[in-house]
Amino acid sequence: MANDTTMTEEQFQYFYYGTLFQEDYDPYRPIFMAKQLDVLKPIYQKADPSRSERQMVLDYAVAAIEDNPVNIQQLVHRVYNYEKNKKYDLAKIWQYKLNHILLVIASSGLGTDPETARIVVYPEHEYDFLNLAGFIATGQRFEAPSYDVISVKQRNANDPEGFYFDISEMLRQYFLKHPSELDDSYDEEDEETVIEDTPEAES
Repeated sequence: MANDTTMTEEQFQYFYYGTLFQEDYDPYRPIFMAKQLDVLKPIYQKADPSRSERQMVLDYAVAAIEDNPVNIQQLVHRVYNYEKNKKYDLAKIWQYKLNHILLVIASSGLGTDPETARIVVYPEHEYDFLNLAGFIATGQRFEAPSYDVISVKQRNANDPEGFYFDISEMLRQYFLKHPSELDDSYDEEDEETVIEDTPEAES
């Protein structure tokens, strides 16, 4: 948050995965200022938003990142709007942070099978990571004991049909704080669900 550009790759790993052990951590936390986000969703889809609209998007991004410093979607919006406002130095600083968070996720595994499953700290990061890597998510299923499998539209014959994410630590931390939900977990997890082409899935 202090715009320190000297952090090492190892420090970014501690920063990102340290999120799991923060007192207020909840992988299924409510959307930050949900009503305001609903107002912004049409603006996200505009090819050329007005300056005032860009400022609205930027103000929300700044507040959302203060609430959750590893909010990948809002890091993307923050970088984009700094660039559109010609604040190139700030754009480079925040792009540096975004790139290193994505690198942490990428370096956790290839994601092509359970043994190489990638690790994220929020479920939405599975989609954020794949979208930024150029994939379109088409579905999701839970695979025991603790994997999210995100199916994707293949770009070529060499692409896998889906990617594995290990959510074991995410679930462990969640149930430590919500033990009453243990008995109700995974009731419908084996059913595959299709991801609709929504603004938030693309943002």
